[in-house]
Formats: sequence, structure tokens, C-alpha cells
Amino acid sequence: MKLITNPFNETIYQWQTPSQMTVLLVHKPEFVNQAVGVGTTLSGLTSTIDLNGERLTLKPGLAHFLEHQLFESDAGSIMNDFTEVGASVNAYTSYHETVYYFATTNSLKKPLHLLMDMMVDAKLTKQSVQKEKGIIIQELAMYEQMPEARLIRETFANLYENHPLKFDIGGSAESVSATELKDLMQAYDLFYNPKNLVMVIVSHHPIATLKNWVLEHPLSHKTNRGHHLKTRRTWEPLVETSKIKSTIMDITQNKVIVSVPLLPETAEADSLLVRWGLRVLLESHFSEMNPDYQTWLDAGTINALFDYDVDVEADYGHVLFLFENIDHHDARAFVIRELQKLSITQAQLEQLKKRWFFASLRVFNNPSSIMLRLLHYHLKTRSYFDLLHILNDLSLADVKAAQRFLADVVHVTEIKGR
Repeated sequence: MKLITNPFNETIYQWQTPSQMTVLLVHKPEFVNQAVGVGTTLSGLTSTIDLNGERLTLKPGLAHFLEHQLFESDAGSIMNDFTEVGASVNAYTSYHETVYYFATTNSLKKPLHLLMDMMVDAKLTKQSVQKEKGIIIQELAMYEQMPEARLIRETFANLYENHPLKFDIGGSAESVSATELKDLMQAYDLFYNPKNLVMVIVSHHPIATLKNWVLEHPLSHKTNRGHHLKTRRTWEPLVETSKIKSTIMDITQNKVIVSVPLLPETAEADSLLVRWGLRVLLESHFSEMNPDYQTWLDAGTINALFDYDVDVEADYGHVLFLFENIDHHDARAFVIRELQKLSITQAQLEQLKKRWFFASLRVFNNPSSIMLRLLHYHLKTRSYFDLLHILNDLSLADVKAAQRFLADVVHVTEIKGR
């Protein structure tokens, strides 16, 4: 086992089972609550993978569909089994991973093995798949009627021509209807084999005890099952023409996102470094740190609902500015004007670095937060502490370098009332 050094002096060990599953054990002797999660890189963005030199295309929404199906059991629902042993279980599919997790203040071994069972024995049938189709299609229809969810989906469809980010995590009614049992079992065999799984356990139990419990389960036993998978995605060419897209819904206040893509050259940079650079730059300008911020509020240029978001990955990147009850022409003009004024001082940089570093420390006060954060970054083949090291070392030169990746193109997506 390898002890992971970290700035918070947390006791964290990483090791691999004989089946090549990566496991992180976090020892928190003062905690009563415990949390365990297991994740795979099968996600809302998994559309094409390389398998034995061949290109395999997966249907949109397959990861989300499979997440639903893995809670099926011979007795009905696996959730009941967790409840019986005093554990609360849940799961999610995001654009980057699928994660199954539970929290408990009771015995850990039984729910741990229940969670591991889900990774080795999927109870999928043609009947359960057919039944689930209707449930998921209803869920997708519900999201279509939610203005915030619709705005995000339309924004990504406006930003990207070919990248799978343009699709809903759950797919579409058409892709769900076309999904068959063989599609789900193929994805399960590929992505739910130990070589492509990461497990994180946060518990007060001794490390040796936790390791033994993991090793007892068949998921840890040596196997020839599965391959290490590589997802095939590339940064798509920049669309140099600005686009404006409006969608009409039954709402009383319009919602607008002004989006700025990052240049394809960003693919050559460290995505975490670019993300931190843009975050500190934007926070120094589009927050109370900027004396103009109150002026914008007083003038109605923005309101209390204004926000921004930065997302940078190996194969895509963008900045989103969110407005509500603001004319989309005014929102676009505001973003274009203010992006030309971006700057940051050394004092502002140091202030933000300290603020976000100490905010990251609070993650380690909650077992579920620890587990989910460590899982997320390890599934990206990074460490959560890489994020903190990059923040700690961030310089003004890094921020200026990140700023140069902002494209000159600005897109607008709007949800407006009838």
C-alpha cells in the first residue's frame, strides 16, 4: 500500500486488489459516519472507445440507463437490502463518471459487500430493460419542462457541434427506446470490470481491517476479465461565428447564458492549471472584489442571480455567464465589454488562493464529501491533491497564460416566456 502525502496530513492509503481495482482507504478514527463509493469512467460523455484496436460507439444515455438497472435484484430493488443493514445508498451519472455510494453509522462490512456485489452480478433482463425505458423517457420529459435544465442542455448544444457534451446525460427518447439488453451488458462487461473501477472507503475502522474486508469479496480476486479502456474524444474545431438561440417556455422571467468557448490549443495545456487560472481571474472581476460590481447591481446590468462557471477538461473548455430577467442583447454586450477589462493583482491572487485552499479543507469534515471528491479525481487519473498543489503554486503568469485561451467568440442561449 502507498501512503498518499497531502497538505492536510490525512491518513490515506492507495493500493490495487489482485483484480487490479484501485482502492483508496481514508482513516478517520474520530468519525462515526462512514462512506463508501465505487465509480467507473462510463459517463454521459462516453460515446466512443478504443477496444483492441477497434472503434466502438455507444448509444447516448447508456451510462445513465445502466445506473438505473443496477439497482434491480431478484427480490425487487437492491435499495431494500441496504436499508436492512442500516445504510443509505444512492448513485449518480455525470458527464465524467458513474458512481454508486452509501453512508452508514452502523456495520460497514455488509453494505460494503452489497455494493461490491453490484459490480460483479448485474440482474438485467429483457423485461427489466423494457420496463425501465418508460421510466427514463418520462424522466427526460420532466427535465425538458425544467427551465434551468433545458437552458444548460440548449447551451451545450449551441456551444458544440460534435462533442458528446451536446447530448443530455440521459440520452434522448430515441436513444433510450433503441437501447437493448445486449448494449447494457456490453457496457457493463467493459466498464464495470475491476480494471476500470475505483473504490474509496472513509471509515474509523483500522486500515488493515478495511483491506481484509475488500479482499474477501470476489470483486477483488484475480481475474482475466476486462481491459483498461481509453475513451476517444478530441477537441473540436472552434466555431468562429457567434450564435444566438432562443427557446420559448411557460416562464415569467427569461434566463440567459452567455457562453465563451476556449481555443482548441487549450488541449495542449494542463486542464487543472487553466481552470484555476480562469477561476481566479473571473472571480477577481465578476464578484464583490471588483468595486464596479455594486455599480452593475445598482444599474440593473446584473442582479443577485448573476453567476459564472468555468469548466476545462482535456477535450473541451468553456466559460458560462448566467443571467436572469436581463435582456439577452444587454447580457451579451456586458460580457464582451467586461472580458476586455480582465486583470488581477498579486494581492487579489493571494487572497483567492487562501480562500479556496481553506474551503477545500472543509471537504475533510464530511465522509461523503471526502469520498466523492477523491473518487472524482482518481477516475480522471488525477489526484484531488493535484488540484490543491496547482492552486498553491498558481502565479500571475499562469493566470495570464490561461486568459489567452479565451476565444473571441460569444454565444447566447435564452429561455424566454411566451
